Amino acid sequence: MTDNPTALPTEDAGDAMNTAELETMERYGITRVPAAVYLVGPYRYSKLADALVEAKRREIAF
Repeated sequence: MTDNPTALPTEDAGDAMNTAELETMERYGITRVPAAVYLVGPYRYSKLADALVEAKRREIAF
């Protein structure tokens, strides 16, 4: 659990795959992989470097 109120749980109900989606993925050879998401304030980043830039920007601003 995190203290960040904007953080999503690792298993979000809206994130569950239904049978049709799974079959479509299999048909087209699509693989789903977990992805890291970095949160800085209200912002989300897929790259740690970008999150660090924002965090440092916020540190300077305050």
